[in-house]
Formats: sequence, structure tokens, C-alpha cells
Amino acid sequence: MNRSVPFLLGAALLVFLGCDSGPGVKNFIAVPLKETVFLTWFDPPREEAGDLSHIEISFSPETGTAQPLIVPLGRQEVLIEGLRSGVDYSFSARTVDVKGRRGGRVRPLVHDVYIAGYLTSERWRPQAVCWKNGVPQSLGRGSRASALGVSGGEVYVAGCDEGGLPAIWHRGRWKGLDLPRSVKGGFVCALVLSAGDVYAAGELLSASWTAFPCYWKNGERFALAHPLGDMAGAYALALGGDNLYAAGLRRPRRESPGAPRLWKNGELVEIPGFVSGALYCAAAAGDDVYAGGALYTEELTRAVYVKNGELVTLSGDRRNALVMALTLSGSHVYAGGRDGMAAVYWRDDEEVVLSTVPVGSPLGSGGIVRGIAVVTEDAVSGPLVLAVGEDQKDGGCTARLWACGRVFPLDESGRYSSATAITVAPRS
Repeated sequence: MNRSVPFLLGAALLVFLGCDSGPGVKNFIAVPLKETVFLTWFDPPREEAGDLSHIEISFSPETGTAQPLIVPLGRQEVLIEGLRSGVDYSFSARTVDVKGRRGGRVRPLVHDVYIAGYLTSERWRPQAVCWKNGVPQSLGRGSRASALGVSGGEVYVAGCDEGGLPAIWHRGRWKGLDLPRSVKGGFVCALVLSAGDVYAAGELLSASWTAFPCYWKNGERFALAHPLGDMAGAYALALGGDNLYAAGLRRPRRESPGAPRLWKNGELVEIPGFVSGALYCAAAAGDDVYAGGALYTEELTRAVYVKNGELVTLSGDRRNALVMALTLSGSHVYAGGRDGMAAVYWRDDEEVVLSTVPVGSPLGSGGIVRGIAVVTEDAVSGPLVLAVGEDQKDGGCTARLWACGRVFPLDESGRYSSATAITVAPRS
């Protein structure tokens, strides 16, 4: 049975799971963007393929693309162009064996893609934005978004509001946070949703403009331990078992560079051998805790992450490298960030370059990954990874989504924009 799949203006993700289409069928992935959609066929193991020859993909209403699309076995990327914005396209796919016999159809399971970030208005004022399947929703002028969480169809976005104060938006509306009376400003940098509770972490500016870290649970503020006089911020959160972890940095001083900070249930945790650097992201699975960032040396800034206190170095000898995003998928660790001038992510210790910069480009050019999500981890064909961030050029930056080996612009205004976080959630 065919099911209608809406193709909205912007980037969406649809995962077609093989349910009753015959032996060896794994799944289909579709990433629509504007008037184009990319379909990917994931190859089954040869011993499971049986007598399969190929698959057929049909869709309606028709476009200029010939139908049905014939997709051979093996991981293939199929480009469909000429789709019309705002039109609901219905897709169906089925297997064909070597004798031309057609199997059952694949039932689609839709995944929505949520991205947080900011755009810049014609008057060059920032505005926090949440993209759902590529369609931006503004959260207010003068605001910025740096984190988001999705659970049971409920979407939370966090950052700072027009007044420069920490903010969380739920269903597009601002939610109040417990703040000290004397606070001058601040930012929510991380969000975690768990069992109906909303956790957030960030930094606040005191009346003397000193930055200090804290976290919130359902709007109530809690302190994160830091030495008196230190300026520090919490940029990441992770829940592992019954423990809440936060990661960040102590701001640089004249006599020393910044130092990484890791908290467990509000108390500082020492990281042996990691005394100079910063932590920007975190993830946890059971008792295993990961935090990613940068290690400062005399000559280099290296991309690193810490697992249960053990330092793991990802980057080579390029001067400017760091980890800005972490996620876990199965037994694999995914880290996104920058290596040299390129936007990259690492799958364990294997680096994948998403954007490169021509030799001779101006200083400050390049790209960076600020958020990463793994949609599926296929043992044969590998993972489907979505990453967001920005390309930087001539002192400006443009929000980007990288998927299926291609780059999709989230903003084409030519003004400043950035994508800071991404979550992929099954549609309920």
C-alpha cells in the first residue's frame, strides 16, 4: 500500500524500511531539498540477496523523470529533479527478481529533521530559528539558538533572547528560567530531554560581568562548582544512568590559556593529562561518558574527546582543529568539528571531510560542523550521517546541512547565518 509523503520546501529525511518486500531488502533513504530528492539503496549481504535483480521506485504525481526508476543492487544514490514545492508526492518501491517477478512494496517510515541556529535580517539583526524539514520558524528578533531537543513530538530550542538573557522556547513560545536578580546576560548552550524533564546548561554574566556556569532542571537553576574568581561556562550536557554530566571550560587568563571543565552531578571532575583546552560537547551511554573539544599545545590546537577520563586525539598536524559535536551510534563514536580549514566529522578515528577550502583562500575561510546526527547504522553499507554547521568566507558565515555526500544551503540570503544543532526524530 502506498503512503503519501509530504515534500516540503527544505531538507527532510524519509527512511523507507523494508518490511515485506522479499529477501535481502534493507532500507531506503530519501533526502528531499527544494525541488530535488536523493534516494539511496542500501545493499543487503550477498547471502541474503537471494534471486533479487533490482528494485523499482515509482512516485506520483509524475515529473520529467522517467518512471519507474530502476535501482541496481548495491548502495546507489538516485537523483530525482523537477519536483514541485508544496506538492505531496507518494512513493512506492518494490523488488524485482532475476525472472522479472515483482515483490511486495516497502512501507515508509518518516523521520523529521530539526535544526537549530540563527539567520540575519535585512537590518543585520540575528533571529533564532528552528528548521523543521528545511522550513525555518523564527523564534524572535535579536535572539540566537544553540541547542534543541525533541521528545514525543515536543520540540524545545534554547539560546538567548533579544535582551541577551538565557532562553528556552517550547512550541515556538518563550519559557522562563530561574535567573539571579543581578544577572546581566547569559546563554543556554545545551539541552537534554529525559522522562518528561528538561535539562539545560550554560553560562551567566554577573553584575561585575564575570561569567559563571550553571544548569537548570525544568526551569530551576542549580550551581556548577567552580573556584572563586574563575570565569567559566557549561557548553554541553549528557545523562548517563542516574548521573548528570556537564562540560565546558574555564575562560583564559592573562597568565594561562583556557582549561577544560567536566562536572558530574554539579561537582568538578579531574581529567588527567588534559589541563589546557576546552570542552564543547558531551554524550553518554550507561556508565560511559564522552566529552569533546580542543587540546591546546604550544604549536597546535588538536581535536580531542575524553572517554571516562581517557584522552583520545583525533586530528593530525593541522594547526586549527577541534570537536564541536558528539553523538553515539551502536559501538561507534561520531565527532564533528573542524580540521584545519575543513568541516569534518570522525567516525571513531576515521575522518570524513565535508568541505574543503582552495589553496590561497583568505584567513578565516573554511567550514565547521556544530551538530551531528546518525540516522541509520547499516553493517554492510555503512551509516547515514547528517551534519550541520556553516561555511565561512570573507568574514561571513552561511548555514549548511551536509547529507548523502552533498551540501545543502539552509540560508541563501548572503547574510550571516549558522546551524548549531540537529536532531532526527521518527514522526509520531
